[in-house]
Amino acid sequence: MIAGMPEEHLYKLNATVSELSLFELQAKAAKLGIDPKHVTEAVDAIISSFKVLPFYAPEVTRIANDLLKRLNDYVDCIIVATAVAMNETLVTEDTKILENKKFIEDKYKIKVKNYKSMAIQDFIDEISP
Repeated sequence: MIAGMPEEHLYKLNATVSELSLFELQAKAAKLGIDPKHVTEAVDAIISSFKVLPFYAPEVTRIANDLLKRLNDYVDCIIVATAVAMNETLVTEDTKILENKKFIEDKYKIKVKNYKSMAIQDFIDEISP
Protein backbone atom coordinates (compact mmCIF):
# COMPACT_ATOMS: atom_id res chain seq x y z
CA MET A 1 0.00 0.00 0.00
CA ILE A 2 1.23 3.51 -0.76
CA ALA A 3 1.45 5.55 2.44
CA GLY A 4 -1.72 7.52 2.91
CA MET A 5 -3.40 6.15 -0.22
CA PRO A 6 -6.67 4.33 0.34
CA GLU A 7 -6.45 0.72 -0.83
CA GLU A 8 -9.27 1.17 -3.36
CA HIS A 9 -7.20 3.87 -5.11
CA LEU A 10 -4.16 1.62 -5.36
CA TYR A 11 -5.91 -0.85 -7.61
CA LYS A 12 -6.97 1.94 -9.98
CA LEU A 13 -3.34 2.67 -10.75
CA ASN A 14 -1.89 1.35 -13.97
CA ALA A 15 1.68 2.13 -13.09
CA THR A 16 5.25 1.07 -13.72
CA VAL A 17 7.86 0.94 -10.97
CA SER A 18 11.58 1.03 -11.56
CA GLU A 19 13.32 -2.07 -10.31
CA LEU A 20 15.71 0.33 -8.62
CA SER A 21 12.82 1.64 -6.47
CA LEU A 22 12.54 -1.83 -4.96
CA PHE A 23 16.20 -1.63 -3.99
CA GLU A 24 15.64 1.83 -2.50
CA LEU A 25 12.72 0.50 -0.48
CA GLN A 26 14.85 -2.34 0.88
CA ALA A 27 17.76 -0.03 1.70
CA LYS A 28 15.54 2.49 3.49
CA ALA A 29 13.76 -0.25 5.42
CA ALA A 30 17.09 -1.74 6.54
CA LYS A 31 18.25 1.71 7.66
CA LEU A 32 15.03 2.15 9.67
CA GLY A 33 15.29 -1.34 11.19
CA ILE A 34 12.06 -2.63 9.65
CA ASP A 35 11.56 -6.39 9.96
CA PRO A 36 12.83 -8.04 6.73
CA LYS A 37 9.66 -10.16 6.62
CA HIS A 38 7.57 -6.99 6.19
CA VAL A 39 9.95 -5.68 3.56
CA THR A 40 9.67 -8.91 1.58
CA GLU A 41 5.88 -8.74 1.81
CA ALA A 42 5.94 -5.14 0.57
CA VAL A 43 8.20 -5.99 -2.37
CA ASP A 44 6.00 -8.97 -3.27
CA ALA A 45 2.91 -6.73 -3.17
CA ILE A 46 4.56 -4.19 -5.46
CA ILE A 47 5.70 -6.85 -7.92
CA SER A 48 2.21 -8.35 -8.05
CA SER A 49 0.46 -4.97 -8.39
CA PHE A 50 2.69 -3.04 -10.80
CA LYS A 51 4.76 -3.56 -13.89
CA VAL A 52 8.43 -3.50 -12.84
CA LEU A 53 10.89 -2.12 -15.40
CA PRO A 54 14.57 -3.08 -15.17
CA PHE A 55 16.80 -0.11 -14.42
CA TYR A 56 19.28 -1.29 -17.07
CA ALA A 57 16.85 -1.14 -20.01
CA PRO A 58 18.70 0.61 -22.89
CA GLU A 59 16.25 3.53 -23.18
CA VAL A 60 16.29 4.07 -19.40
CA THR A 61 20.09 4.10 -19.37
CA ARG A 62 20.30 6.58 -22.27
CA ILE A 63 17.81 8.99 -20.69
CA ALA A 64 19.38 8.63 -17.22
CA ASN A 65 22.78 9.59 -18.59
CA ASP A 66 21.22 12.67 -20.21
CA LEU A 67 19.47 13.59 -16.95
CA LEU A 68 22.72 13.38 -15.03
CA LYS A 69 23.56 16.80 -16.49
CA ARG A 70 20.61 18.18 -14.50
CA LEU A 71 20.17 15.89 -11.48
CA ASN A 72 23.26 14.93 -9.50
CA ASP A 73 21.91 11.64 -8.11
CA TYR A 74 22.08 8.81 -10.65
CA VAL A 75 19.40 6.84 -8.78
CA ASP A 76 17.01 9.79 -9.24
CA CYS A 77 17.99 9.89 -12.91
CA ILE A 78 17.00 6.23 -13.27
CA ILE A 79 13.65 6.84 -11.57
CA VAL A 80 12.84 9.77 -13.87
CA ALA A 81 14.17 7.93 -16.92
CA THR A 82 11.89 4.97 -16.19
CA ALA A 83 8.84 7.25 -16.29
CA VAL A 84 10.10 8.92 -19.46
CA ALA A 85 10.82 5.60 -21.20
CA MET A 86 7.31 4.37 -20.35
CA ASN A 87 5.76 7.78 -21.15
CA GLU A 88 4.03 7.73 -17.77
CA THR A 89 3.35 10.31 -15.09
CA LEU A 90 6.11 10.34 -12.47
CA VAL A 91 4.84 10.33 -8.89
CA THR A 92 7.57 11.23 -6.41
CA GLU A 93 8.24 12.98 -3.13
CA ASP A 94 11.89 13.58 -4.04
CA THR A 95 12.72 17.26 -3.53
CA LYS A 96 15.38 17.47 -6.26
CA ILE A 97 13.10 15.91 -8.85
CA LEU A 98 10.21 18.19 -7.85
CA GLU A 99 12.55 21.21 -8.07
CA ASN A 100 13.22 20.20 -11.69
CA LYS A 101 9.56 19.47 -12.48
CA LYS A 102 9.19 22.11 -15.20
CA PHE A 103 12.43 21.08 -16.91
CA ILE A 104 11.44 17.39 -16.90
CA GLU A 105 7.90 18.07 -18.07
CA ASP A 106 9.04 20.40 -20.86
CA LYS A 107 11.96 18.31 -22.12
CA TYR A 108 10.54 14.82 -21.75
CA LYS A 109 6.79 15.53 -22.15
CA ILE A 110 5.67 13.66 -19.03
CA LYS A 111 3.84 14.90 -15.95
CA VAL A 112 5.60 15.08 -12.60
CA LYS A 113 3.41 14.95 -9.51
CA ASN A 114 3.65 14.32 -5.82
CA TYR A 115 1.04 12.46 -3.83
CA LYS A 116 -0.41 15.65 -2.34
CA SER A 117 -1.07 17.14 -5.78
CA MET A 118 -2.67 13.86 -6.87
CA ALA A 119 -4.91 13.78 -3.79
CA ILE A 120 -6.02 17.37 -4.41
CA GLN A 121 -6.81 16.57 -8.05
CA ASP A 122 -8.79 13.48 -7.00
CA PHE A 123 -10.81 15.66 -4.63
CA ILE A 124 -11.48 18.25 -7.35
CA ASP A 125 -12.55 15.48 -9.74
CA GLU A 126 -14.94 14.07 -7.12
CA ILE A 127 -16.71 17.38 -6.44
CA SER A 128 -16.80 18.57 -10.04
CA PRO A 129 -20.04 17.97 -11.95
